[in-house]
Amino acid sequence: MDSTSSPIASPDHQPIRADLAAVLDEALGTVSQELVARVVRRRLKRFLSLLPGVLGSEDPETVHDLRVWSRRLQQGLVMPFPKPKPRRVRRLRRTLRQLRRTLGGWRNCDVYLELAARESRRTRSQARQRAWSLFREHMSERRGNLVAVARQDLLQQDLAKFAVDLEKLWSQPLEGGAAALAQSLRSSFDAAWAQWESALAHAQATRQPTDIHQFRIATKRLRYRIELLRDLGHQGALPLLSYLKEVQGALGKWRDRQAFYRAVAEAVARPDFLLLESSSARILLAQMDKGAVQQATSLDDIFRRVGEYGNLSRGS
Repeated sequence: MDSTSSPIASPDHQPIRADLAAVLDEALGTVSQELVARVVRRRLKRFLSLLPGVLGSEDPETVHDLRVWSRRLQQGLVMPFPKPKPRRVRRLRRTLRQLRRTLGGWRNCDVYLELAARESRRTRSQARQRAWSLFREHMSERRGNLVAVARQDLLQQDLAKFAVDLEKLWSQPLEGGAAALAQSLRSSFDAAWAQWESALAHAQATRQPTDIHQFRIATKRLRYRIELLRDLGHQGALPLLSYLKEVQGALGKWRDRQAFYRAVAEAVARPDFLLLESSSARILLAQMDKGAVQQATSLDDIFRRVGEYGNLSRGS
């Protein structure tokens, strides 16, 4: 990403931090193992309900939803326990991470195919439409292979045992009781907030794709932590969630585009494609150059959004 883009003034984070602190204080004053366990069990039920759809359908939204709910389940699973996390917690977390990695390539191909179809619809040029059609053919073949591997991996994972182990974990009293639970949650929020501020500052300073990606991850983690407060019944978290969802969504679209252009570059770089489809290769490379300029503009807009907490959190 172009590091010479005009700088965007750093937002005032105090209103965000103050709102988060207020909601956190309210939540931790009434938190209990029973309440958290209830949320975790609901999330587990929703997570497991999506598995048949992933194994038996081709719906991209189902794959996306399963990965999202695995993150929500992971946050509810991990946050209540202090560091270092107990071995059984680390084992359950590892299962969820492995599942997301298994489905990651499949989900990426779905995104690339949708973006390529969108590009094709935007032009009346038969040459451009053919270039994008060739890319989609390549990506569809790749997707088919990844889907087969992902489903095989999912069938090999003992998710029934995962559910039993998670239930056993929450059926036992937490060491230290409600006070220890509240402290673990507070520490988790403090860490997520510090990571978010640091990642934002670094992303603004460098504008490098890897740093933008890290900021996106930090935004996602903070959002999922705050979702736990909402699910515990604290509606004061809703403005923060609205804000973070907006920022995360913009970052996600930017990231998808970056990965999409990399996938296009890899497809174009194949020797047979360059030899047999040189005209289409030139068209796709030109589209990538155009996209790079649009990405820089999108990044400016994202950083402006980050500084508009009051507007975004009210849905303006």
